[in-house]
Amino acid sequence: MAKTAKKIPDGYTAVTPYLTVKGAAQAIDFYKKAFGAEEVLRLPMPDGKIAHAEISIGGAIVMLHDEAPDWKAFSPQTVGDTSVSIMLYVNDVDAVFKRAVAAGATSTMEVADQFYGDRTGQIEDPFGHVWSIQTRVERVSPKEMQKRLNALLRAEASALLAKRKGTAGPAGASAASKKASAAKTRRTTAKIAVEKAPRRQATAGKGESARRIKATATTTARKVPNKAGRRAR
Repeated sequence: MAKTAKKIPDGYTAVTPYLTVKGAAQAIDFYKKAFGAEEVLRLPMPDGKIAHAEISIGGAIVMLHDEAPDWKAFSPQTVGDTSVSIMLYVNDVDAVFKRAVAAGATSTMEVADQFYGDRTGQIEDPFGHVWSIQTRVERVSPKEMQKRLNALLRAEASALLAKRKGTAGPAGASAASKKASAAKTRRTTAKIAVEKAPRRQATAGKGESARRIKATATTTARKVPNKAGRRAR
């Protein structure tokens, strides 16, 4: 007679992450180095790929397998992105974050205290999966959490508005000042040009008149005989 099985096996929770990975064996090695994972189960295929594997991280099971296009199971590297992230609570987020980056992960958000009471950092592992590594540092009520979120959103909106107006900090003020100075220079140049225009026209008119008078005098001198010459003759 078959033994009665537990509806939920020991060591498993109701929800378990199942990762599709391009290079599952290498991923297991990475999770061991980065997160101290322990290998629980591995079912290899004849070609060496992993059909199913399970690791334990901090007492929680994470399942994974090699991508299988025939089963429409694609990894983040094949798809080009991922729409999910995995939350990982640890005792020392700074140490685990540093270890994960040293093992080959890419930092996507540096570790910092967050409004919801956790100190959090985010990495993308070498296989395209995103992990939010966190340590609880403060107990925050839902009401206070919402209050802090609202304040954060208002601050971000104000900063964005100031940036668009070109007055966000010294750099923005400097840019605005340069823009105003350039506009003032253009207006001054245009004003000077307008003021000089009549003078240029007057000067041009005087020069033209002088040339005409000189030409007329020369013509008259040629036409009128010299009186002294006539007397001599």
